[in-house]
Amino acid sequence: MSIVFEITTDSPYFNQLTRRRTFLCNQLLNRTILGELMKKVIQFGQEVRDGRVHTKIGDGKPTDLLSILSSSPHIGAFIVQDRKFVYVNDHGCRNMAATPNDFLGKDSLSFVHNDDKELLRENSMKTLRGEHVPLFEFRIINRDGRTRWVLGTYVAIVYKGRKAVLGYYIDVSNMRQIDELYATLTESSQIAFFVAQDGKIVFANPKGAEQAGCKLDELIGLNSQTFIHPEDKDRVREQGIRMLKGESIPPIEFRYINKSGKLRWGIGMMTPIDYKGRRAVLGNYIDITERKLVEVEVVHSRQQLRDLTAHLQSIREEERTRIAHEIHDELGQILTILKIDLSWISKRLTPNQKDLIEKTKAMSRLVDMSLQTTKRISMELRPGLLEHLGLAAAIEWQAEEFQRRTGIQCTVKNTQDEIVWDQKLSTAICNIIQEVLLNIIRHANATKVEIELGEQNGKLEFFIRDNGKGITEDQICKPNSFGLIGIKERVRSLGGSLEISGKKRKGTTVTVRIPVSRKEHKIMVRILVADAHPILLEGLKQIISDTPDMMVTGEAKNTFELFENVSKNEFDIVLLDMSMRGRNGWDIIKNIKLERPRLPILVLSMYSEDQYAIRALKAGASGYLTKQSAADELIAAIRKVSQGRKYISSALAEKLAYEVDVFSVKPPHEKLSTREYQIMLMIASGKTVGEVAGELCLSVKTISTYRTRILEKMNLKNNAELTRYAIDERLLD
Repeated sequence: MSIVFEITTDSPYFNQLTRRRTFLCNQLLNRTILGELMKKVIQFGQEVRDGRVHTKIGDGKPTDLLSILSSSPHIGAFIVQDRKFVYVNDHGCRNMAATPNDFLGKDSLSFVHNDDKELLRENSMKTLRGEHVPLFEFRIINRDGRTRWVLGTYVAIVYKGRKAVLGYYIDVSNMRQIDELYATLTESSQIAFFVAQDGKIVFANPKGAEQAGCKLDELIGLNSQTFIHPEDKDRVREQGIRMLKGESIPPIEFRYINKSGKLRWGIGMMTPIDYKGRRAVLGNYIDITERKLVEVEVVHSRQQLRDLTAHLQSIREEERTRIAHEIHDELGQILTILKIDLSWISKRLTPNQKDLIEKTKAMSRLVDMSLQTTKRISMELRPGLLEHLGLAAAIEWQAEEFQRRTGIQCTVKNTQDEIVWDQKLSTAICNIIQEVLLNIIRHANATKVEIELGEQNGKLEFFIRDNGKGITEDQICKPNSFGLIGIKERVRSLGGSLEISGKKRKGTTVTVRIPVSRKEHKIMVRILVADAHPILLEGLKQIISDTPDMMVTGEAKNTFELFENVSKNEFDIVLLDMSMRGRNGWDIIKNIKLERPRLPILVLSMYSEDQYAIRALKAGASGYLTKQSAADELIAAIRKVSQGRKYISSALAEKLAYEVDVFSVKPPHEKLSTREYQIMLMIASGKTVGEVAGELCLSVKTISTYRTRILEKMNLKNNAELTRYAIDERLLD
């Protein structure tokens, strides 16, 4: 027998008997010994009303009722006749901290809370009139003065030949405390809760409705995956199936789209439960959108710093190469000519000009030393062997120089007959080996070094082993190990991996693997072009169509078309105009990166780099070009960005270096947020507050608040001063 409470709308306490408490009570009665006892009493009451059992108590005839009531350790029972207690069972006495004598002959409402007396009086009268009284809650006050909540009902009986009322109840005070705690946890919690049954949402708390962007009653009855991002539905469903099979599943991250269409991130768990007697799923999750945005921001910031480092390193290498060539070609030639001239002079000196002969010999030795020094400096800046004989010869020269200068034996093992790669890769490898050898000199105390070089499975591999004291884990992880950090960054910039291991007194091994390709494969770059100006859009398509390995596979004239393309189609790069109406460019970039974190974005804007480039890169763009750029530069930027790299012009690299300089004094407009900076430029260009509000789809009051904040941050008084500042700083075209 399964008990389900009957709740009638004509009860004054209907609003107190919430769905939650009814559910909890049903669970309690259906799953405990107390429930089994209560079932018997309720069943007996039904049989009494149906006239199927003997209802006269106290006339000497056997009855199951008194045996049930007197022996029950959980059910309180009492009989009232003429509004006086004539019987109370043992549990009822214990529950009231009283004895039978404290009850017998006393008013039946003497132990009832004042606010509930009228309810019990009405239900008692209904019972005596033969009406059915469903289970109801009321409060009793025991002799200790403590208030207890109980759940019970009445049955009309005959006691010692006269009509009487039998009342029975269970104590639900603890249940109410659990219910109050449950209400607090669900209704006031910042965690979203929901219960899904048969694929439908049957319960949700206010936070869940808030995060879905709709009212609570709108949420009930919807498909449980209504708001889940289409790409995450199968994964969430699969986790739910595993959970229902009894498997332990970890918290799951997922994307959801609320009623207003905004993309959000959540993390949560699912648990199997019984809800109203049937199998269901309890889900809870928290919104982590802000955290994900911060993660994206941090990843992009780190990538920007790495790109800046790589760019500066590239410039450094180019400069080293130029200086090495100039030293070798210019200074080397001058010294060689000087040596020839000294030889010519010495041949024309007579034997009796001993002082001049000795002087020319000394000068010749000095020139020889200068030539050797010039050669050494030039080779250290960039080994000439690298250009003329290749990587293997350059590494062998490095090993010989290392051995000659330090006395440490250094051997090179080359597993390939010939290793030829592009100059950039070869230079980077030479620099990495040079850094490792420098670390060996400083820290290893080694007497022997071995360099092994080769290629396997499309990757360049080289190992550098020494027999020194061996590096420790603490030394590898030290934050101020700048030599190791430099090596790691060089390897990472090449898309490779670095492993460093050491054993005490047995040396250290450095392993580097870098993916390489001996052949270039033409891969078609798929481009989404987003520009609000039709003429420019057609021009861009024409430029791209003239490039064999690129094609426009999508175009967008507004933000709706842009986001639809991004969500439904695959692209290698987005070519984005910053000035698309309805949304500012930075918001567009952030939303694209939230939807497709790995999709590169190249910004093509009419605004100069000084105005927007840094902010665009911070928002997640991979490169920035002005629309005044040449077509060749545009194609080069697309190619570079589509390969997962960053496109940064020399001017922009200088600005990035300025950005990361914590000691530099930045102009006032650099203190503004992205939105404030955008509004500042619009006001400075002569637009009214109303016009700005219309373009950005914000209220005039909001724009006025922004304007006040901008003037305060920049220490300006009015729009005229703002315009003058923008002109002086060349922020306006």
